[in-house]
Amino acid sequence: VISGSASNFMQTIEIDRGTSSGVGAQMPVVAGPGLLGLVLSAGHSTSVVQLITDPHSSFGVRFGTTTWVAVANGQGAGNALSLSGVTASMQPKVGQVVYTSGLTGAAYPAGIPIGTVSAVHPAGGSLTKTVFVKPLSDLRGVGYVSVMQWLPAP
Repeated sequence: VISGSASNFMQTIEIDRGTSSGVGAQMPVVAGPGLLGLVLSAGHSTSVVQLITDPHSSFGVRFGTTTWVAVANGQGAGNALSLSGVTASMQPKVGQVVYTSGLTGAAYPAGIPIGTVSAVHPAGGSLTKTVFVKPLSDLRGVGYVSVMQWLPAP
């Protein structure tokens, strides 16, 4: 990682690898134990990575080994991810690990750890629940990342 976000409104980092190293746009980026983000753009020797906490970041997730799927949405730096599409019949537990879903057309392959459920709030009288996920990777102090040579199916 050679620089952090250039804006308070976007959660991005710049890395010192680009197309000359085989890095391309839309490739997943991991750091340590989990998902960090997605390559937004790749130049010859550098690339910009959108972090999963970016407010414009949205991707499919799966709760552990269950068949429950939802959509993770970035809420900004230092905030947990918010999950949408969690129905009343789903029973996620605090501490449960959440992974990328890898469903057809997904931005990420299946099975990359994202984080752990940090809070579950039933919405009174609603058919959905509010669920928050704390990312596994330290998104603020990351120094080294790995780019996965994977692209979503067309």
